[in-house]
Amino acid sequence: MSPYDRVFHLGGERYEDFMRSNLWGNQITQTDMLYAVYSEISTQTLEIIAGKDELVREFGKGFDLTNKTLESGFNKIADGLSKTLSAIEDLCADFNYNIALAIEQMEIQNKLLTNVIKKLDAIHKTLESPLTTQARELYRIALERLQRA
Repeated sequence: MSPYDRVFHLGGERYEDFMRSNLWGNQITQTDMLYAVYSEISTQTLEIIAGKDELVREFGKGFDLTNKTLESGFNKIADGLSKTLSAIEDLCADFNYNIALAIEQMEIQNKLLTNVIKKLDAIHKTLESPLTTQARELYRIALERLQRA
């Protein structure tokens, strides 16, 4: 069985039988069969496939118009991306400036809170030993009065 028997068998009679009965009767050989298939396919292919010049003549204007449309669209996309990039850069600069201000403010607040903590620690230390604190206070008052006298 030739490869064409399997390829062209469409459920009815085989392609080889069809070619024998319709083209040359029963006098067809295997080589003739292959040549007939080749020439039939070549003829059909030439009818279906258009030449390069014919394609240019038929579709050239449409291709040019499509090409211009695509080029214009891609240029618009590139411009939009460029504008988006510059907007992101501006946003980044604004963000960096505002973050720098916030960090500076946090540093100032940190210094103030450090001073408050030092004073609270001093108050806490005096409250831990009230008798010692009272004795020191009375001693300080006595020294002041002694200097006035």
